[in-house]
Amino acid sequence: MPEVTLSLTFDEVSKVITISGLSAAVVRIDYSADIDFTPLVESLLDSVATDNSFILQSTSTENHDEKDKLIAKTITEIIAKYNEVVALAPDEEA
Repeated sequence: MPEVTLSLTFDEVSKVITISGLSAAVVRIDYSADIDFTPLVESLLDSVATDNSFILQSTSTENHDEKDKLIAKTITEIIAKYNEVVALAPDEEA
């Protein structure tokens, strides 16, 4: 199963998280108010057929506030669950 590295960056001024490497389009999540992870989940669902697993490379959240850290942790957990499902999926060639 091929591994693809994703890049996670926070724009603290505009309150937007950018995830690149998931697909041809960059996934943007606005966290200025309620956080909607739907764009991330939809991109992951579109990636199921590729049989890729993803490794998240993020900028350090040491200097970020607790909300930013929680968001990064949630995104990491969503991607980890996706990787678990892809790893358990039966191989169609078998």
